[in-house]
Amino acid sequence: MTPAHSGSTSSSSSSRARVSGLVFCLLLAIYLLTAKGFSDLQDAETTYLMTRNLVERGSVALPTSGVLVTEALDTGHARRGQDGRLYALYGLGYPLFLVPWYLLGKGAAFIAHILGAQSAGSMAALLPRAAVNLSLAFQIAFLGVILCQLLWLLTGDLRLSLGATLLFALGTPFWVYSKAGFYEPFIALCLLLCFHSLTVYALRQPHGAWLSLAGFALGWAVATKPSALLAAPVFLFYVLWRRGWPAPAQVGFRAPLWRELGLFCLGLLPWLALMLLYNQVRFGSPLDLGYTRGFYAPSSGTPPYLLQLYGFLLGPGRGLFIYCPLVLIALIGWRAARQEFPAEMWTVLLLAAAYLFYHAASAPDRFAWGPRYLLPALPFLMLPLPWGLRALSSGFLPRTVLVFLLVTSMTLQVLGIIVPYGTWLGRVHAQTHSSQTVVYQWRHFPPLGQIKVLAEVQTTPLHLSDAWGPEGLLSKEFKIQMRHSLDFWWFYAWRLGLPRVPVLFGMTVLLAMVVVSALGLRRSLPPISGVCSTAATGRRR
Repeated sequence: MTPAHSGSTSSSSSSRARVSGLVFCLLLAIYLLTAKGFSDLQDAETTYLMTRNLVERGSVALPTSGVLVTEALDTGHARRGQDGRLYALYGLGYPLFLVPWYLLGKGAAFIAHILGAQSAGSMAALLPRAAVNLSLAFQIAFLGVILCQLLWLLTGDLRLSLGATLLFALGTPFWVYSKAGFYEPFIALCLLLCFHSLTVYALRQPHGAWLSLAGFALGWAVATKPSALLAAPVFLFYVLWRRGWPAPAQVGFRAPLWRELGLFCLGLLPWLALMLLYNQVRFGSPLDLGYTRGFYAPSSGTPPYLLQLYGFLLGPGRGLFIYCPLVLIALIGWRAARQEFPAEMWTVLLLAAAYLFYHAASAPDRFAWGPRYLLPALPFLMLPLPWGLRALSSGFLPRTVLVFLLVTSMTLQVLGIIVPYGTWLGRVHAQTHSSQTVVYQWRHFPPLGQIKVLAEVQTTPLHLSDAWGPEGLLSKEFKIQMRHSLDFWWFYAWRLGLPRVPVLFGMTVLLAMVVVSALGLRRSLPPISGVCSTAATGRRR
Protein backbone atom coordinates (compact mmCIF):
# COMPACT_ATOMS: atom_id res chain seq x y z
CA MET A 1 0.00 0.00 0.00
CA THR A 2 1.29 3.43 -0.89
CA PRO A 3 0.69 6.29 1.54
CA ALA A 4 -0.38 9.69 0.39
CA HIS A 5 1.22 12.88 1.55
CA SER A 6 -0.45 16.21 2.10
CA GLY A 7 1.24 19.47 2.87
CA SER A 8 -1.93 21.22 3.94
CA THR A 9 -1.70 22.71 7.41
CA SER A 10 -5.44 22.19 7.84
CA SER A 11 -4.78 18.47 7.86
CA SER A 12 -2.20 18.61 10.66
CA SER A 13 -2.55 16.29 13.62
CA SER A 14 -3.36 19.11 16.03
CA SER A 15 -6.05 20.48 13.76
CA ARG A 16 -7.57 17.04 13.29
CA ALA A 17 -7.56 16.40 17.03
CA ARG A 18 -9.25 19.73 17.74
CA VAL A 19 -11.94 19.16 15.12
CA SER A 20 -12.50 15.62 16.39
CA GLY A 21 -12.98 16.86 19.93
CA LEU A 22 -15.46 19.53 18.87
CA VAL A 23 -17.44 17.13 16.67
CA PHE A 24 -17.60 14.62 19.51
CA CYS A 25 -18.78 17.21 22.04
CA LEU A 26 -21.40 18.59 19.66
CA LEU A 27 -22.90 15.23 18.75
CA LEU A 28 -22.69 13.94 22.30
CA ALA A 29 -24.54 16.96 23.66
CA ILE A 30 -27.29 16.63 21.05
CA TYR A 31 -27.70 12.92 21.68
CA LEU A 32 -27.73 13.36 25.46
CA LEU A 33 -30.34 16.12 25.21
CA THR A 34 -32.62 13.78 23.28
CA ALA A 35 -31.70 10.63 25.20
CA LYS A 36 -34.21 8.43 26.95
CA GLY A 37 -32.15 7.35 29.93
CA PHE A 38 -33.52 3.81 30.02
CA SER A 39 -34.84 1.17 27.64
CA ASP A 40 -37.79 -1.18 27.91
CA LEU A 41 -36.74 -3.26 24.89
CA GLN A 42 -36.15 -6.98 25.40
CA ASP A 43 -32.84 -6.74 23.52
CA ALA A 44 -31.57 -3.97 25.79
CA GLU A 45 -32.70 -5.72 28.97
CA THR A 46 -31.08 -8.98 27.92
CA THR A 47 -27.79 -7.25 27.13
CA TYR A 48 -27.95 -5.37 30.43
CA LEU A 49 -28.45 -8.61 32.39
CA MET A 50 -25.53 -10.21 30.54
CA THR A 51 -23.36 -7.27 31.60
CA ARG A 52 -24.62 -7.35 35.19
CA ASN A 53 -23.98 -11.08 35.55
CA LEU A 54 -20.48 -10.68 34.13
CA VAL A 55 -19.69 -8.09 36.79
CA GLU A 56 -21.63 -9.38 39.77
CA ARG A 57 -21.29 -13.16 39.30
CA GLY A 58 -18.52 -13.64 36.77
CA SER A 59 -20.95 -15.69 34.68
CA VAL A 60 -21.96 -15.53 31.03
CA ALA A 61 -25.36 -17.09 31.79
CA LEU A 62 -28.58 -15.17 32.36
CA PRO A 63 -30.68 -15.27 35.54
CA THR A 64 -32.48 -18.58 35.95
CA SER A 65 -35.71 -17.17 37.35
CA GLY A 66 -38.05 -14.26 36.86
CA VAL A 67 -40.09 -12.78 34.06
CA LEU A 68 -37.05 -12.56 31.77
CA VAL A 69 -36.83 -16.33 31.41
CA THR A 70 -40.32 -16.66 29.95
CA GLU A 71 -40.06 -13.55 27.76
CA ALA A 72 -36.57 -14.36 26.48
CA LEU A 73 -37.51 -17.90 25.53
CA ASP A 74 -40.79 -16.85 23.94
CA THR A 75 -39.21 -14.09 21.85
CA GLY A 76 -36.13 -16.10 20.89
CA HIS A 77 -33.62 -13.85 22.67
CA ALA A 78 -32.19 -16.77 24.67
CA ARG A 79 -31.73 -20.54 24.62
CA ARG A 80 -31.13 -23.25 27.14
CA GLY A 81 -27.49 -24.26 27.10
CA GLN A 82 -25.91 -27.67 27.45
CA ASP A 83 -25.91 -27.25 31.25
CA GLY A 84 -29.60 -26.31 31.39
CA ARG A 85 -28.92 -22.66 32.15
CA LEU A 86 -30.24 -19.76 30.09
CA TYR A 87 -27.87 -18.07 27.63
CA ALA A 88 -28.48 -15.06 25.42
CA LEU A 89 -28.02 -15.48 21.69
CA TYR A 90 -25.84 -12.38 21.60
CA GLY A 91 -22.08 -12.50 21.64
CA LEU A 92 -19.88 -11.29 24.48
CA GLY A 93 -18.39 -8.35 22.59
CA TYR A 94 -21.04 -5.76 23.42
CA PRO A 95 -21.56 -6.76 27.09
CA LEU A 96 -17.80 -6.50 27.60
CA PHE A 97 -17.91 -2.98 26.19
CA LEU A 98 -20.75 -2.11 28.59
CA VAL A 99 -18.92 -3.31 31.71
CA PRO A 100 -17.25 0.10 32.41
CA TRP A 101 -20.60 1.85 31.91
CA TYR A 102 -22.29 -0.52 34.33
CA LEU A 103 -19.56 0.13 36.89
CA LEU A 104 -19.98 3.87 36.35
CA GLY A 105 -23.68 3.56 37.14
CA LYS A 106 -22.91 1.44 40.20
CA GLY A 107 -20.46 4.09 41.37
CA ALA A 108 -23.05 6.84 40.95
CA ALA A 109 -25.57 4.78 42.94
CA PHE A 110 -22.98 4.25 45.69
CA ILE A 111 -22.30 7.99 45.88
CA ALA A 112 -26.05 8.64 46.09
CA HIS A 113 -26.24 6.18 48.97
CA ILE A 114 -23.32 7.82 50.78
CA LEU A 115 -24.95 11.23 50.39
CA GLY A 116 -28.14 9.87 51.93
CA ALA A 117 -30.32 10.21 48.85
CA GLN A 118 -33.90 9.05 49.12
CA SER A 119 -34.83 5.77 47.42
CA ALA A 120 -31.20 4.61 47.36
CA GLY A 121 -32.38 1.08 46.64
CA SER A 122 -34.13 2.17 43.48
CA MET A 123 -31.08 4.23 42.51
CA ALA A 124 -28.98 1.06 42.65
CA ALA A 125 -31.24 -0.50 40.02
CA LEU A 126 -31.90 2.65 38.00
CA LEU A 127 -28.49 4.29 37.59
CA PRO A 128 -26.59 1.30 36.12
CA ARG A 129 -29.35 0.91 33.53
CA ALA A 130 -29.23 4.62 32.78
CA ALA A 131 -25.45 4.56 32.33
CA VAL A 132 -25.65 1.56 29.98
CA ASN A 133 -28.38 3.25 27.93
CA LEU A 134 -26.54 6.58 27.74
CA SER A 135 -23.43 4.82 26.43
CA LEU A 136 -25.22 4.73 23.06
CA ALA A 137 -24.84 8.51 22.80
CA PHE A 138 -21.08 8.18 23.29
CA GLN A 139 -20.84 5.34 20.78
CA ILE A 140 -22.62 7.17 17.98
CA ALA A 141 -20.86 10.46 18.72
CA PHE A 142 -17.53 8.65 18.36
CA LEU A 143 -18.85 7.02 15.19
CA GLY A 144 -19.51 10.51 13.84
CA VAL A 145 -15.93 11.53 14.65
CA ILE A 146 -14.50 8.58 12.73
CA LEU A 147 -16.76 9.30 9.77
CA CYS A 148 -15.73 12.96 9.75
CA GLN A 149 -12.03 12.07 9.82
CA LEU A 150 -12.47 9.52 7.05
CA LEU A 151 -14.37 11.97 4.87
CA TRP A 152 -11.75 14.64 5.55
CA LEU A 153 -9.00 12.22 4.57
CA LEU A 154 -10.73 11.40 1.28
CA THR A 155 -12.05 14.82 0.24
CA GLY A 156 -9.51 17.14 1.81
CA ASP A 157 -12.45 19.51 2.40
CA LEU A 158 -13.25 20.09 6.07
CA ARG A 159 -16.41 22.06 5.33
CA LEU A 160 -17.93 19.29 3.22
CA SER A 161 -16.80 16.63 5.67
CA LEU A 162 -18.40 18.38 8.64
CA GLY A 163 -21.59 18.99 6.72
CA ALA A 164 -21.86 15.36 5.67
CA THR A 165 -21.12 14.22 9.23
CA LEU A 166 -23.83 16.40 10.74
CA LEU A 167 -26.30 15.19 8.12
CA PHE A 168 -25.40 11.62 8.99
CA ALA A 169 -25.79 12.29 12.71
CA LEU A 170 -29.18 14.01 12.45
CA GLY A 171 -30.59 12.68 9.18
CA THR A 172 -30.25 8.90 9.56
CA PRO A 173 -31.85 6.38 11.94
CA PHE A 174 -28.69 6.50 14.06
CA TRP A 175 -30.25 9.45 15.89
CA VAL A 176 -33.21 7.26 16.83
CA TYR A 177 -30.95 4.37 17.80
CA SER A 178 -28.87 6.61 20.05
CA LYS A 179 -31.57 5.91 22.64
CA ALA A 180 -33.09 2.55 21.70
CA GLY A 181 -30.70 0.00 23.24
CA PHE A 182 -29.75 -2.18 20.25
CA TYR A 183 -26.15 -3.21 19.52
CA GLU A 184 -26.09 -2.45 15.77
CA PRO A 185 -24.59 1.03 16.37
CA PHE A 186 -21.68 -0.61 18.20
CA ILE A 187 -21.11 -3.00 15.29
CA ALA A 188 -21.20 -0.03 12.91
CA LEU A 189 -18.64 1.75 15.09
CA CYS A 190 -16.29 -1.23 15.03
CA LEU A 191 -16.58 -1.78 11.27
CA LEU A 192 -16.04 1.88 10.42
CA LEU A 193 -13.06 2.03 12.79
CA CYS A 194 -11.62 -1.00 11.00
CA PHE A 195 -12.06 0.58 7.57
CA HIS A 196 -10.73 3.95 8.78
CA SER A 197 -7.60 2.25 10.09
CA LEU A 198 -7.07 0.42 6.80
CA THR A 199 -7.59 3.64 4.84
CA VAL A 200 -5.16 5.62 6.98
CA TYR A 201 -2.63 2.82 6.53
CA ALA A 202 -3.15 2.86 2.78
CA LEU A 203 -3.22 6.60 2.15
CA ARG A 204 -1.31 8.35 4.92
CA GLN A 205 0.60 6.36 7.56
CA PRO A 206 1.80 2.83 6.68
CA HIS A 207 2.40 1.82 10.29
CA GLY A 208 1.62 -1.73 11.36
CA ALA A 209 -0.32 -0.51 14.39
CA TRP A 210 -3.12 0.62 12.09
CA LEU A 211 -3.49 -2.92 10.75
CA SER A 212 -3.61 -4.41 14.24
CA LEU A 213 -6.20 -1.82 15.27
CA ALA A 214 -8.26 -2.70 12.20
CA GLY A 215 -8.17 -6.39 13.08
CA PHE A 216 -9.03 -5.65 16.71
CA ALA A 217 -12.06 -3.56 15.71
CA LEU A 218 -13.33 -6.18 13.26
CA GLY A 219 -12.85 -8.90 15.86
CA TRP A 220 -14.84 -6.96 18.45
CA ALA A 221 -17.69 -6.60 15.97
CA VAL A 222 -17.62 -10.33 15.20
CA ALA A 223 -17.58 -11.16 18.92
CA THR A 224 -20.74 -9.05 19.23
CA LYS A 225 -22.55 -10.63 16.28
CA PRO A 226 -20.96 -13.21 13.97
CA SER A 227 -22.64 -11.74 10.88
CA ALA A 228 -20.03 -8.96 11.06
CA LEU A 229 -17.73 -11.47 9.38
CA LEU A 230 -19.47 -10.41 6.19
CA ALA A 231 -17.10 -7.44 6.21
CA ALA A 232 -13.93 -9.55 6.33
CA PRO A 233 -13.75 -10.54 2.62
CA VAL A 234 -14.80 -7.02 1.64
CA PHE A 235 -11.95 -5.49 3.62
CA LEU A 236 -9.54 -8.09 2.21
CA PHE A 237 -10.69 -7.03 -1.26
CA TYR A 238 -9.85 -3.43 -0.34
CA VAL A 239 -6.39 -4.33 0.94
CA LEU A 240 -5.57 -6.32 -2.19
CA TRP A 241 -6.82 -3.54 -4.46
CA ARG A 242 -4.71 -0.94 -2.68
CA ARG A 243 -1.66 -3.20 -2.97
CA GLY A 244 -2.17 -3.57 -6.72
CA TRP A 245 -2.73 -7.32 -6.37
CA PRO A 246 -1.30 -9.55 -7.65
CA ALA A 247 2.24 -8.32 -7.04
CA PRO A 248 4.33 -10.28 -9.59
CA ALA A 249 7.65 -10.10 -7.79
CA GLN A 250 6.51 -10.94 -4.28
CA VAL A 251 5.59 -14.54 -3.55
CA GLY A 252 6.16 -16.68 -0.50
CA PHE A 253 5.49 -16.40 3.20
CA ARG A 254 7.83 -13.46 3.75
CA ALA A 255 6.12 -11.19 1.24
CA PRO A 256 4.79 -7.88 2.64
CA LEU A 257 1.23 -9.08 2.10
CA TRP A 258 1.67 -11.86 4.62
CA ARG A 259 3.26 -9.51 7.12
CA GLU A 260 0.31 -7.17 6.75
CA LEU A 261 -2.19 -9.99 7.14
CA GLY A 262 -0.28 -11.20 10.18
CA LEU A 263 -0.52 -7.80 11.84
CA PHE A 264 -4.22 -7.68 11.02
CA CYS A 265 -4.81 -11.15 12.49
CA LEU A 266 -2.88 -10.15 15.60
CA GLY A 267 -5.87 -8.04 16.59
CA LEU A 268 -8.56 -10.27 15.09
CA LEU A 269 -7.72 -13.78 16.30
CA PRO A 270 -8.11 -13.21 20.08
CA TRP A 271 -11.72 -12.16 19.54
CA LEU A 272 -12.39 -15.15 17.29
CA ALA A 273 -10.93 -17.45 19.94
CA LEU A 274 -13.14 -15.84 22.59
CA MET A 275 -16.22 -16.31 20.40
CA LEU A 276 -15.48 -19.99 19.80
CA LEU A 277 -14.84 -20.60 23.51
CA TYR A 278 -18.05 -18.77 24.42
CA ASN A 279 -20.04 -20.96 22.03
CA GLN A 280 -18.46 -24.09 23.48
CA VAL A 281 -19.39 -23.06 27.02
CA ARG A 282 -22.96 -22.16 26.05
CA PHE A 283 -24.08 -24.79 23.60
CA GLY A 284 -21.37 -27.45 23.57
CA SER A 285 -19.98 -26.60 20.14
CA PRO A 286 -17.66 -23.77 19.08
CA LEU A 287 -19.60 -23.46 15.81
CA ASP A 288 -23.07 -23.17 17.40
CA LEU A 289 -23.62 -19.41 17.16
CA GLY A 290 -27.02 -19.50 18.82
CA TYR A 291 -28.92 -18.09 15.86
CA THR A 292 -29.69 -21.46 14.28
CA ARG A 293 -32.91 -21.76 16.28
CA GLY A 294 -35.66 -19.49 17.48
CA PHE A 295 -36.97 -16.24 16.09
CA TYR A 296 -33.75 -15.18 14.36
CA ALA A 297 -33.52 -18.33 12.26
CA PRO A 298 -35.30 -18.52 8.89
CA SER A 299 -38.52 -20.49 9.02
CA SER A 300 -41.59 -21.28 6.96
CA GLY A 301 -43.04 -17.97 8.11
CA THR A 302 -40.17 -15.94 6.68
CA PRO A 303 -41.36 -13.74 3.76
CA PRO A 304 -40.07 -14.54 0.25
CA TYR A 305 -36.58 -13.34 -0.55
CA LEU A 306 -37.60 -10.72 -3.12
CA LEU A 307 -40.27 -9.38 -0.79
CA GLN A 308 -37.66 -9.02 1.94
CA LEU A 309 -35.41 -7.14 -0.49
CA TYR A 310 -38.29 -4.79 -1.24
CA GLY A 311 -38.92 -4.34 2.47
CA PHE A 312 -35.31 -3.43 3.19
CA LEU A 313 -35.06 -0.98 0.29
CA LEU A 314 -38.51 0.56 -0.29
CA GLY A 315 -40.88 -0.92 2.29
CA PRO A 316 -42.85 1.49 4.53
CA GLY A 317 -41.56 -0.14 7.69
CA ARG A 318 -37.89 -0.89 6.92
CA GLY A 319 -37.02 0.79 3.62
CA LEU A 320 -33.50 2.17 3.49
CA PHE A 321 -34.43 4.80 0.92
CA ILE A 322 -37.61 5.66 2.85
CA TYR A 323 -36.01 6.19 6.27
CA CYS A 324 -32.70 7.52 5.00
CA PRO A 325 -33.13 9.63 1.83
CA LEU A 326 -29.54 10.79 2.33
CA VAL A 327 -28.52 7.51 0.72
CA LEU A 328 -30.03 8.76 -2.55
CA ILE A 329 -27.78 11.82 -2.40
CA ALA A 330 -24.79 9.61 -1.69
CA LEU A 331 -25.58 7.34 -4.63
CA ILE A 332 -25.79 10.38 -6.90
CA GLY A 333 -22.25 11.26 -5.87
CA TRP A 334 -20.91 7.70 -5.99
CA ARG A 335 -19.77 7.85 -9.62
CA ALA A 336 -17.76 11.04 -9.11
CA ALA A 337 -16.29 9.64 -5.91
CA ARG A 338 -15.38 6.40 -7.68
CA GLN A 339 -13.32 8.31 -10.24
CA GLU A 340 -11.08 9.55 -7.42
CA PHE A 341 -11.24 6.63 -5.00
CA PRO A 342 -12.37 3.48 -6.82
CA ALA A 343 -11.11 1.06 -4.16
CA GLU A 344 -12.95 2.85 -1.35
CA MET A 345 -16.19 3.33 -3.28
CA TRP A 346 -16.40 -0.26 -4.48
CA THR A 347 -15.79 -1.34 -0.90
CA VAL A 348 -18.79 0.75 0.11
CA LEU A 349 -21.08 -0.95 -2.40
CA LEU A 350 -19.80 -4.45 -1.67
CA LEU A 351 -20.29 -4.10 2.07
CA ALA A 352 -23.79 -2.67 1.67
CA ALA A 353 -24.70 -5.44 -0.78
CA ALA A 354 -23.33 -8.12 1.54
CA TYR A 355 -25.49 -6.93 4.43
CA LEU A 356 -28.55 -6.45 2.26
CA PHE A 357 -28.47 -9.84 0.54
CA TYR A 358 -27.59 -11.69 3.75
CA HIS A 359 -30.37 -10.24 5.89
CA ALA A 360 -32.92 -10.50 3.11
CA ALA A 361 -32.48 -14.27 3.42
CA SER A 362 -32.91 -14.35 7.21
CA ALA A 363 -35.81 -13.71 9.54
CA PRO A 364 -36.85 -10.03 9.53
CA ASP A 365 -36.47 -7.72 12.48
CA ARG A 366 -39.67 -6.82 14.27
CA PHE A 367 -39.84 -3.65 16.35
CA ALA A 368 -37.40 -1.34 14.62
CA TRP A 369 -37.22 2.13 13.11
CA GLY A 370 -36.09 1.65 9.55
CA PRO A 371 -33.61 -1.02 8.42
CA ARG A 372 -31.98 -1.84 11.76
CA TYR A 373 -30.05 -4.81 10.39
CA LEU A 374 -28.48 -2.58 7.71
CA LEU A 375 -27.20 -0.01 10.21
CA PRO A 376 -23.62 -1.39 10.21
CA ALA A 377 -23.38 -0.60 6.48
CA LEU A 378 -25.06 2.81 6.66
CA PRO A 379 -21.96 4.89 7.65
CA PHE A 380 -20.15 3.42 4.65
CA LEU A 381 -22.95 4.54 2.35
CA MET A 382 -22.33 8.09 3.59
CA LEU A 383 -18.78 8.18 2.19
CA PRO A 384 -19.88 9.40 -1.29
CA LEU A 385 -22.22 11.95 0.32
CA PRO A 386 -19.88 14.99 -0.12
CA TRP A 387 -19.72 14.36 -3.85
CA GLY A 388 -23.51 14.05 -3.97
CA LEU A 389 -23.90 17.35 -2.12
CA ARG A 390 -21.63 19.03 -4.66
CA ALA A 391 -23.53 17.50 -7.59
CA LEU A 392 -26.86 18.86 -6.33
CA SER A 393 -25.59 22.27 -5.24
CA SER A 394 -25.94 24.03 -8.61
CA GLY A 395 -29.12 24.70 -10.54
CA PHE A 396 -32.64 25.35 -9.29
CA LEU A 397 -34.03 21.84 -9.78
CA PRO A 398 -31.05 19.99 -8.23
CA ARG A 399 -31.08 22.35 -5.25
CA THR A 400 -34.81 21.84 -4.82
CA VAL A 401 -34.31 18.07 -4.81
CA LEU A 402 -31.43 18.44 -2.37
CA VAL A 403 -33.43 20.57 0.08
CA PHE A 404 -36.38 18.18 -0.13
CA LEU A 405 -34.23 15.14 0.62
CA LEU A 406 -32.41 16.87 3.48
CA VAL A 407 -35.60 18.12 5.12
CA THR A 408 -37.29 14.74 4.70
CA SER A 409 -34.34 12.89 6.21
CA MET A 410 -34.21 15.04 9.32
CA THR A 411 -37.99 15.17 9.75
CA LEU A 412 -38.21 11.39 9.75
CA GLN A 413 -35.63 11.12 12.52
CA VAL A 414 -37.32 13.82 14.62
CA LEU A 415 -40.56 11.84 14.38
CA GLY A 416 -38.63 8.77 15.51
CA ILE A 417 -37.15 10.35 18.63
CA ILE A 418 -39.94 12.59 19.88
CA VAL A 419 -42.20 9.75 21.09
CA PRO A 420 -41.43 6.03 21.58
CA TYR A 421 -41.66 4.45 18.13
CA GLY A 422 -42.58 1.13 19.73
CA THR A 423 -45.96 2.53 20.76
CA TRP A 424 -47.30 2.61 17.22
CA LEU A 425 -45.60 -0.64 16.20
CA GLY A 426 -47.07 -2.41 19.20
CA ARG A 427 -50.51 -1.05 18.42
CA VAL A 428 -50.36 -2.33 14.83
CA HIS A 429 -49.10 -5.70 16.03
CA ALA A 430 -51.97 -5.97 18.52
CA GLN A 431 -54.52 -5.15 15.82
CA THR A 432 -53.15 -7.35 13.05
CA HIS A 433 -51.44 -10.09 15.12
CA SER A 434 -48.50 -9.81 12.73
CA SER A 435 -45.20 -8.03 13.14
CA GLN A 436 -44.77 -7.89 9.35
CA THR A 437 -47.88 -5.86 8.54
CA VAL A 438 -46.11 -2.60 9.28
CA VAL A 439 -43.16 -3.66 7.13
CA TYR A 440 -45.09 -3.96 3.87
CA GLN A 441 -48.40 -2.06 4.20
CA TRP A 442 -48.34 1.70 3.72
CA ARG A 443 -51.53 2.28 5.68
CA HIS A 444 -49.50 1.49 8.82
CA PHE A 445 -46.57 3.78 7.85
CA PRO A 446 -44.76 4.34 11.19
CA PRO A 447 -43.85 8.06 10.71
CA LEU A 448 -47.55 8.86 10.25
CA GLY A 449 -48.29 6.70 13.26
CA GLN A 450 -45.79 8.76 15.25
CA ILE A 451 -47.80 11.88 14.47
CA LYS A 452 -50.92 10.20 15.85
CA VAL A 453 -49.09 9.15 19.01
CA LEU A 454 -47.69 12.67 19.38
CA ALA A 455 -51.22 14.08 19.21
CA GLU A 456 -52.22 11.74 22.03
CA VAL A 457 -49.39 12.98 24.21
CA GLN A 458 -50.93 16.44 24.28
CA THR A 459 -54.17 15.11 25.80
CA THR A 460 -52.83 12.32 28.00
CA PRO A 461 -53.38 13.26 31.67
CA LEU A 462 -50.62 12.84 34.22
CA HIS A 463 -51.40 9.93 36.52
CA LEU A 464 -48.11 9.96 38.40
CA SER A 465 -47.51 11.88 41.60
CA ASP A 466 -44.32 13.21 43.13
CA ALA A 467 -44.52 10.45 45.71
CA TRP A 468 -43.52 7.91 43.08
CA GLY A 469 -39.94 9.11 42.98
CA PRO A 470 -37.33 7.05 41.12
CA GLU A 471 -39.22 3.82 41.89
CA GLY A 472 -41.74 4.80 39.24
CA LEU A 473 -39.24 4.24 36.46
CA LEU A 474 -38.97 0.58 37.40
CA SER A 475 -42.70 -0.08 37.50
CA LYS A 476 -44.73 -1.69 34.74
CA GLU A 477 -47.46 0.92 35.14
CA PHE A 478 -45.00 3.73 34.47
CA LYS A 479 -43.74 2.07 31.28
CA ILE A 480 -47.31 1.65 30.03
CA GLN A 481 -48.12 5.32 30.63
CA MET A 482 -44.86 6.50 29.11
CA ARG A 483 -45.71 4.85 25.80
CA HIS A 484 -47.76 7.98 25.20
CA SER A 485 -45.16 10.44 26.44
CA LEU A 486 -42.41 12.57 25.00
CA ASP A 487 -39.41 10.23 24.86
CA PHE A 488 -36.78 12.36 26.62
CA TRP A 489 -35.11 11.83 29.97
CA TRP A 490 -35.91 15.33 31.20
CA PHE A 491 -39.61 14.82 30.46
CA TYR A 492 -39.62 11.53 32.34
CA ALA A 493 -37.86 13.24 35.23
CA TRP A 494 -40.54 15.92 35.29
CA ARG A 495 -43.36 13.37 35.29
CA LEU A 496 -41.65 11.41 38.05
CA GLY A 497 -41.44 14.47 40.24
CA LEU A 498 -37.65 14.48 40.46
CA PRO A 499 -35.93 17.69 41.68
CA ARG A 500 -36.13 20.39 39.02
CA VAL A 501 -32.82 22.13 39.71
CA PRO A 502 -30.48 19.22 38.79
CA VAL A 503 -32.52 18.50 35.66
CA LEU A 504 -32.45 22.12 34.50
CA PHE A 505 -28.75 22.34 35.31
CA GLY A 506 -28.00 19.26 33.20
CA MET A 507 -30.01 20.60 30.28
CA THR A 508 -28.26 23.97 30.53
CA VAL A 509 -24.82 22.35 30.48
CA LEU A 510 -25.72 20.28 27.42
CA LEU A 511 -27.14 23.27 25.57
CA ALA A 512 -23.97 25.21 26.37
CA MET A 513 -21.92 22.31 24.96
CA VAL A 514 -23.91 22.50 21.73
CA VAL A 515 -23.36 26.25 21.36
CA VAL A 516 -19.66 26.24 22.29
CA SER A 517 -18.87 23.24 20.08
CA ALA A 518 -20.76 24.68 17.11
CA LEU A 519 -18.96 28.01 17.43
CA GLY A 520 -15.62 26.24 17.73
CA LEU A 521 -16.28 24.24 14.59
CA ARG A 522 -17.32 27.36 12.73
CA ARG A 523 -14.02 29.03 13.61
CA SER A 524 -12.18 25.93 12.39
CA LEU A 525 -13.72 26.09 8.93
CA PRO A 526 -11.58 27.34 6.04
CA PRO A 527 -12.94 29.88 3.54
CA ILE A 528 -15.66 28.55 1.25
CA SER A 529 -14.18 26.77 -1.75
CA GLY A 530 -15.99 25.51 -4.80
CA VAL A 531 -13.59 22.66 -5.30
CA CYS A 532 -13.58 19.40 -3.40
CA SER A 533 -9.83 18.97 -3.28
CA THR A 534 -8.15 15.66 -2.86
CA ALA A 535 -6.01 15.18 0.21
CA ALA A 536 -5.11 11.62 -0.58
CA THR A 537 -3.22 11.07 -3.81
CA GLY A 538 -2.21 7.48 -3.32
CA ARG A 539 -2.64 4.70 -5.81
CA ARG A 540 -6.04 4.92 -7.55
CA ARG A 541 -7.05 2.09 -9.80
